Amino acid sequence: MKQPIRVLALPLYPKQFSSRIRVGFMEAPIRELGIKLDVADPLLESQFNDWYSGDFSNRFRYHLTEGFNRVLQIQQSQQYDVLWIQKGLALFPWRFLNLWKSLFSNRVVVDLDDDVLESPPIEIISWRRILGDPDQMKNLVASADWITSGNETLSESLRDYNSNVLTVPSTIPLSEYSIEKDNRFESDVPTIVWIGTGSNRPYLNRLAPVLSRLAGRINRLRLLVISDSLSGIRTDEFGRCEIQLKKWVPSEEHQLLRKGWVGIMPLDASEWAEKKSGYKILQYFASGLPAVASPVGVNQSLIQEGTTGSLPSSDNEWEEALYSLLTDPSKRKDLGSSGRRMVEDGFSSEKWAMVLADLFEKLGGRNRL
Repeated sequence: MKQPIRVLALPLYPKQFSSRIRVGFMEAPIRELGIKLDVADPLLESQFNDWYSGDFSNRFRYHLTEGFNRVLQIQQSQQYDVLWIQKGLALFPWRFLNLWKSLFSNRVVVDLDDDVLESPPIEIISWRRILGDPDQMKNLVASADWITSGNETLSESLRDYNSNVLTVPSTIPLSEYSIEKDNRFESDVPTIVWIGTGSNRPYLNRLAPVLSRLAGRINRLRLLVISDSLSGIRTDEFGRCEIQLKKWVPSEEHQLLRKGWVGIMPLDASEWAEKKSGYKILQYFASGLPAVASPVGVNQSLIQEGTTGSLPSSDNEWEEALYSLLTDPSKRKDLGSSGRRMVEDGFSSEKWAMVLADLFEKLGGRNRL
């Protein structure tokens, strides 16, 4: 009897941020395809909650604990056919981890959804270079058997380091995004929704003059921010547009998104933004919302102008695109429905789990020759 391929996943975070999306959403469907998948988090969720946003002492405990845990987990990876590394061996790139990985791991797949090679989560400067390797991710990508990347723009840049790059977009677990009951317009408050983390909140500031003017045309206009705080947003510049914060909670994510009428994703034209995965747009589509986003990177392929949303460039274009959707319920519904169908057809976790399972089968089978 054929033995199942054994895969050990090392997500960068414990069920948080991109790790929840790139690994967490794939766990169940990959296992259903016969892969024996184990997930080893870098530390406990309680430790993450206590230490991640803390002072220097807490951050040091965080990095020390994840480094110790990773040593044990990488050593255990020799019992598996494939080691699946998501976004990095550890948040702090301890110098010994790459060597440890080369000693104990079999086949290696590295998954990236952002350009952490050029913009790592932690900058390794001055004394940190004694303990941390600023080139760890470049070496990890170069030595991997395969790379999976969140979008084609990022994939092209990664091929400078490794020719085996497969584009696997971030996906939506459709079972968690039901839109059978349309309760989106129960409130009469016109609501623009944005979801994201602290590093991306400042992008909203570029829309401050747009939403300030729009609030003069649309009564009671609201910007709903789903995040951990409003830090980084210059709230005083948004005029009469109400800014409402709803704390992000995984189990409530979809319900909060459904309170919006239109989803937005403003970006600048930086190289970093060009390589982002556009996941917000997929979340809006899965929730039956039309999306309005900057015409940057993968956004341009995700949004079909006039069919699933809009890609405005200037402030005037942003204002008119939002005004058109906020004042036309029929248009919102049609575009939102088209976006939902797009996610169902091409971005479900269940579909892309098959692609990853095939990759793991191919690599794992080579180990057993």
